[in-house]
Amino acid sequence: PSPTPAFPTWAVRYADSLGTQRGWSAAADLDEKVECVFRNGRLEIDMRKGGIFRCPGQRDELTDFALRLDVFLLDGHACAGIWFRRGVHEGGKDSSYVLTVCRKELVLGHHHANGDIAEFARFGIAEIGTGVRSVVGLVVRGSEIAVYFHDAFVGRHADSAFPGGRVALGIAVRRDLGAGSVGFGNIELRTP
Repeated sequence: PSPTPAFPTWAVRYADSLGTQRGWSAAADLDEKVECVFRNGRLEIDMRKGGIFRCPGQRDELTDFALRLDVFLLDGHACAGIWFRRGVHEGGKDSSYVLTVCRKELVLGHHHANGDIAEFARFGIAEIGTGVRSVVGLVVRGSEIAVYFHDAFVGRHADSAFPGGRVALGIAVRRDLGAGSVGFGNIELRTP
């Protein structure tokens, strides 16, 4: 592979502004103190406790894909999460990769069936301002995972723990923060 691989120009499988309910759904979970709502022309997630939550969304089973979307850190503290190759792994239980989009870094991890997230790669980025639109890209080909920020290649990592599955969007709030808010817009998913 080239040192700075270009973002793939594969055929668009789906594109969604996330301004209204289509491929993703509004949801609320009182126990988790969280809601996924369509507001301000995007999908916003508000969580009033520490933890993680994924909004109900696309059910497509994917192996190789290129994903590009707008991410907003609406309170400047919580991280946005993009789960991928999510499915029945690890002894028949729900598990996946996750890319967390935080103020100063993009972090790849395994989200294990027991709920633990084991981070395995970190990529520094220019600081994301509160409420500012950031364009995040994720390209998965075989065991190679590449990340992009504002359409520029940031880095890649090889890992083959999870062979395929769904994409999900959500939030990750550190326990010491106790609350957070993120947003997503203009998702575009391409497949070879």
